[in-house]
Amino acid sequence: MSDIALSVAGQDQRVERLLGAARETIAEVRYCWIVTAASDGGANARVVLGQPSDAGDDVWTRWFLARRGSRKVAEIRRSGRATLAYQHDSGNAYVALAARPN
Repeated sequence: MSDIALSVAGQDQRVERLLGAARETIAEVRYCWIVTAASDGGANARVVLGQPSDAGDDVWTRWFLARRGSRKVAEIRRSGRATLAYQHDSGNAYVALAARPN
């Protein structure tokens, strides 16, 4: 196997370990922060109870409840973006997911 192929294989293994650790952290954290862009250019963060994806959904899909007329929903609609931040209780791990919600 060439040096390039070994390098790519090693990188793939590191990425899979990182993603596995992120999935484990998310699974163990009950509440997460959702951060959205404020209309004044700042950011607003709120704690939500994130729900895991349904069977058959993408493993990174997360659900949470919000009132349709809430500021959170308005900010997501306006910017088309949201970031979910998970902090493990141990203080030794965190995960931030940035995405364009569906």
